[in-house]
Amino acid sequence: MPLLPVSTVRTSAPLATQRLLFQLNADQLDLQRYYDQLSTGRRVLKPSDDPVASARAVNLHRSIDQGNQWVRNAGSALRFYQVADEALNRMNASLIEARAVAVQAAQTILSAEERNTLGLTLQQSIDSLIAAGNTTHQGHSVFGGLLTSGQPLRRDQQGIVYSGGDAIGQASVGEGGLRSLNLTGNETLGSAEVFIQGARLGRDVNMTTTLAELDRDQPLDLSGGIRITQGNAVFDVDFSQAATVGDLVTAINRSGADVRAELDPSQGGIRLRALRSGVDYSIGEAGGTAAGQLGLRTATESTELTDLGRGRGITLSSTEPDLVIQRPDGVVLELDLDTARTIGDVVERIRNHPLNQDASRVEVELSQYGNGLQLTSPTGAGRLLVRESESSTAGQALGLIPPGSKQASSTMSGGSERLIGADYAPREAGGALDTLIRLHQAVLDGEPTEIARLQARLDTDLERANRARGRLGVWSSTLEQLSTAAEDRVIRLQGQLSEEVEADLTAVVSEMNQRQVAIEASLRLIGQTARLTVLNFL
Repeated sequence: MPLLPVSTVRTSAPLATQRLLFQLNADQLDLQRYYDQLSTGRRVLKPSDDPVASARAVNLHRSIDQGNQWVRNAGSALRFYQVADEALNRMNASLIEARAVAVQAAQTILSAEERNTLGLTLQQSIDSLIAAGNTTHQGHSVFGGLLTSGQPLRRDQQGIVYSGGDAIGQASVGEGGLRSLNLTGNETLGSAEVFIQGARLGRDVNMTTTLAELDRDQPLDLSGGIRITQGNAVFDVDFSQAATVGDLVTAINRSGADVRAELDPSQGGIRLRALRSGVDYSIGEAGGTAAGQLGLRTATESTELTDLGRGRGITLSSTEPDLVIQRPDGVVLELDLDTARTIGDVVERIRNHPLNQDASRVEVELSQYGNGLQLTSPTGAGRLLVRESESSTAGQALGLIPPGSKQASSTMSGGSERLIGADYAPREAGGALDTLIRLHQAVLDGEPTEIARLQARLDTDLERANRARGRLGVWSSTLEQLSTAAEDRVIRLQGQLSEEVEADLTAVVSEMNQRQVAIEASLRLIGQTARLTVLNFL
């Protein structure tokens, strides 16, 4: 505690008084500062009190604010996770209930009334899945993408449409970086599943790449466009004005079909996602070769025969020809498909049949519009007929014979007999809702084979939902740890801040007492100085 010394030399009274008043003023200022520290509990009240400590305090305040924001973010994210977990729990319960129905329907001969009752149970499971998929929290869709407004799942007469996106919300909750807030409908329900992956268009493809810049062996001929068949609806996509890869994607997305086209950055091709559950999808030609060149044609000559019939393959006859084609001129082509592996193998057997090498031969090719096989032959006395043996399903599996029939005939078109088959490899939309819609219909129709197939798909859907819930549990556990770490960090920083700016009250009280003593001493000295005369200096 510095004190101005009392002068022992001859000085003027004003100078002595000034020195004492300066000392008194300094003591009073210090005393006031200690009073302020005592009342506020802080040692540093303004930067000038301790510039170094003030600078450190500013940085500590900034870090504390960041830590508090991390804690708030973690709390908000954990509440989001809790809502999502409750919705996933409802999804799992609905899928488990649906699986129990599938098991019962596949293993038991049921009456129509019993099938209707089980159908009502499945309908309740579908409604529950839709409600869970449309869960929101604080105005945000939990599973439909964070930027989706409204409900991502919508039911209409043709099925259920998913309009959600892939936007993932992220929150900063610690030094570990950003953490995801939400799961998408694809991760939980399998909605917007990719049903066709296009061919690689070239190296380093992006949306702005022009079609002329694509590095390909053959230039793209997109003049015909593509045809999207969605259930009973048909959409033709015109590529005639497309100049870039982005134009192709945009044209598909504006076609009106419930598909979402996007450029796959890893594969360098266009892929399509199915947005409507409960219908079959097919991508074919619209008079040209665009679908094939883009790798989007869903039914090609390379399609495996084991993939036909929704994965059931073809049932072949051991005693009779699997497929019989009778030309209009009466010539019969018998085909055994025992060693055939692909659609291309079947096409070659028809083309290369020994009795099909003359001018009246049957031509076979993939349909120029849509998908399926197309048989063409010159007109004759009869029709072009296709039939399968009683123990074979080859004609139906190849799309040449309608389901439930054993024979199909051609129609006259442009002076030729033409038989256009149906798509032999339609793609299902995929996902839990698509499975349940098909299962519901199969139960009502009493189709045990289809029910068994869908039961296996249901297991996959349930596994997907369980994985999503498990991932959410890991996120929650990690977030709780990060939140705890952030809270501990805030406490530690507040301790450091306290050491920098807060006052030691014991020391403050001690300093106050000393300043009071100094003030009293200064006052006494001032009083004594005021009574001095010239004799005191003689």
